[in-house]
Amino acid sequence: MKENSSKIEEKFHENLQKIEELQTSIKNQGTNTKEIEILKFPCHTQAVERCIKLVTEASSLVCGAEARDGFIRARISSRTAMPKFNTKSEFFKTL
Repeated sequence: MKENSSKIEEKFHENLQKIEELQTSIKNQGTNTKEIEILKFPCHTQAVERCIKLVTEASSLVCGAEARDGFIRARISSRTAMPKFNTKSEFFKTL
């Protein structure tokens, strides 16, 4: 019984030493790393809000990833088929 407990203690100390070695090597590697460059993407624009609204609408209306993807693609393609106007006066000329 004492032999088993001594073997367990030895294994514990060996593992503890390995963990400490890993921690020091990670700390040493961390000092040489460069800063991470985070790319800036627009997140508070009207276009992003429109996309989020479209995705939430699709997730509430259809089930499954493929159906949701099809719904979103169909909605986007129908929007691109609609004429685009630069000003209000152009819009009222068509009516």
